[in-house]
Amino acid sequence: MKSKMTLIALFAMFFTPMLVAVLLHSEWVDWRAAPEKAHGELVSPVVPLGAFGLRDVGGNARSLDDLLGRWQLVYIAPPACGSECIETAGLMHNIRLAQDRRASQAGLVLLSATELDDATHQRITRLDPTWLLFDGEAGNTLI
Repeated sequence: MKSKMTLIALFAMFFTPMLVAVLLHSEWVDWRAAPEKAHGELVSPVVPLGAFGLRDVGGNARSLDDLLGRWQLVYIAPPACGSECIETAGLMHNIRLAQDRRASQAGLVLLSATELDDATHQRITRLDPTWLLFDGEAGNTLI
């Protein structure tokens, strides 16, 4: 009797998930998981950026041509760019990499109204060297 119950429990353990999966994909049950919510903000209506000539954190001259031709993921950093700021920059790097073969078509831009210190600048560019960092006056101009 005990071996019979063990065998029935074993069959139930393996076949119950398959039965549930078949029912969920059948026409008898109409259940769908809630879709994930996006956490970014799409600027609407679109505001043209206009021509500009600014220096990034590294001292390189940048213009509108550096941003054209690909999607830009823009992160407006809080006044104090601490560990949360670095973590968000890392997550945005992961989002860019998640584009797989189209990752080169996405750019990363960080705008900060305050000056970034050298350590923060190096930590962000170590995450992804393609970051365009604008801080201080240049960041305020683009924000």
